[in-house]
Amino acid sequence: MALFSERLGYSPKRELQVESMDEGLRNRLWSVIKFYLLGTYYSYNSTGYRFLEDELWDRFYKQSEDDLPRDIDEQMNHVKASFRRCSWHRAFDMLEFIAQNYPDCVHAERSDYRFATQNSFIEAVNVILEEEHSGYRFVGTAISPITSSEEVMEVGSALDSPGPSANHLQKALDHLSNRKQPDYRNSVKESISAVESMANLITGVKNPSLGQALPEVEKRLGLKLHGAKRKALQSLYGWASDEARHGLLEESHLTQEDARFALIVCSAFVNYLKAKAVNAGVSLESNVQVNGDSSPTGNSAP
Repeated sequence: MALFSERLGYSPKRELQVESMDEGLRNRLWSVIKFYLLGTYYSYNSTGYRFLEDELWDRFYKQSEDDLPRDIDEQMNHVKASFRRCSWHRAFDMLEFIAQNYPDCVHAERSDYRFATQNSFIEAVNVILEEEHSGYRFVGTAISPITSSEEVMEVGSALDSPGPSANHLQKALDHLSNRKQPDYRNSVKESISAVESMANLITGVKNPSLGQALPEVEKRLGLKLHGAKRKALQSLYGWASDEARHGLLEESHLTQEDARFALIVCSAFVNYLKAKAVNAGVSLESNVQVNGDSSPTGNSAP
């Protein structure tokens, strides 16, 4: 659930961080970087190897050895300052470099850093990226985009839809992006409700499901959907409906990826119907005024 100031409109709602890294995300990532860099510094290594000195300073920053501060605190302050002021993509470069080159350290048994490993670094970063709603994740030792700018634009366009479709999609996005308690089942449910609402808005009839509304939508808009296309849309709807609605008494196994998939696909479907309505000369704004709330499923799953 959004916090007070966000719910009441005093601060902007958080959006998926794509090609960006806000201060909160950067601060939390730095805390992880600091811990793991210190883990290599305080590890037991008879060769005198130091990751920050021998790898990060030389190969990542490409700085001369005599410019490296001797004191570990000064070294960390330099890295921190660099990480805080660099571009978002350079910050991800650093994360990748650390993941790809993190040494197998031998830590003292009671050391606070005995669990500092390459895998635990990647896991810790991915947790923060998810919690701070970043559009990127580690896949192996490389950071990959999980949401393209085109997908963000697709959802954004659907959020501008007339009628209750936009409200359903906003709820779907809120359920998906809730960092403290995400609700993937209700996110999927709201996504499919957005498509149903758009279909009902076009037809002017409150059909209980997309399967029942789709033939009337085709007739109203003069569409001639290919049989395979119609079947694909109905199959997708059937999956989402079964997962989000018909198994309400069972434990939900929907994941963030499932909810994001449903949100993006349903947003694309809403945009598709909007565009076809415009081409057919159907005024959705007028239908909103005449029919009011055409939503058949305005409430979230219990």
